[in-house]
Amino acid sequence: MSLISLAGAILVALLLFAYSCLLPPRRFPKQLPTIPFYVSLLPFFKTVDQSETYRRYLERPLAEHGAVKIFFGARWNILITRPDYVAEMFKDEDTYAKCGNQKKIPNSVLAEYTGDNIISSHGANWRLYQSILKPGLQLNFESDCIRSNALALLRLLRSEREASASGGVVVPPLFQRYTLANLSQVLLCTNFE
Repeated sequence: MSLISLAGAILVALLLFAYSCLLPPRRFPKQLPTIPFYVSLLPFFKTVDQSETYRRYLERPLAEHGAVKIFFGARWNILITRPDYVAEMFKDEDTYAKCGNQKKIPNSVLAEYTGDNIISSHGANWRLYQSILKPGLQLNFESDCIRSNALALLRLLRSEREASASGGVVVPPLFQRYTLANLSQVLLCTNFE
């Protein structure tokens, strides 16, 4: 009898665990559509294109409802795209506390990469980041520097294309240099070169 009781207890525990993982929490809004749990597992079983996954599973429900329940980052989340929902979320940060990857999936590569930041933090940390970034983003700046960097980027793209046997250009490193030049010169008033 004790072996049957133990097996029953284990079965109930497994079912409760599966129930808690496979279905969104009861506190989530009932009127929002739920993206099936298996969608988050697709990359483990086959090569998937994120844009195709979006078109197939997310695009229509997000367009119709403005938000969906989705399993991501080892937990259930509400993904919001409707502007008035987003505005409401940012107005009431205590109710809709943001949670970054460093809290949702600690010790993961993504959590190590993104860390605590202005996008995923709230409360005192967010106010600290905002107080540092906001003045620089609200500066009136001259566009001559950005124009000059854009012209330099065009020259680099042309010279890379002419030097290439196939006529192709590896673009990301050049755009990274362009972006860093604009950020350093316009926002930080310095030159990293």
